[in-house]
Amino acid sequence: MKDEKLLVGFIYKNSPASKSKINVGDQIISINGIDYTNISKQQYCDILTNNVQWKKDKVIEIKWRNIEGVFKTHNFNNVDLFIY
Repeated sequence: MKDEKLLVGFIYKNSPASKSKINVGDQIISINGIDYTNISKQQYCDILTNNVQWKKDKVIEIKWRNIEGVFKTHNFNNVDLFIY
């Protein structure tokens, strides 16, 4: 989060995100229709603590704006990275 904007901070190499052309520094606009264009500190905390509405959805639609200002959308399969 920077200046009330949700920004991509890290992408795993060869991940579905890297293949979707989302990049570090791109702004997340929405996740499954939840607007994050001007994210509050509470919304940011909810994302970090997994207390979000879209956590249990099987597919997550992410809309973002790349650093050139172009809007993009991609659907990702939701996986829990912390399942061993």
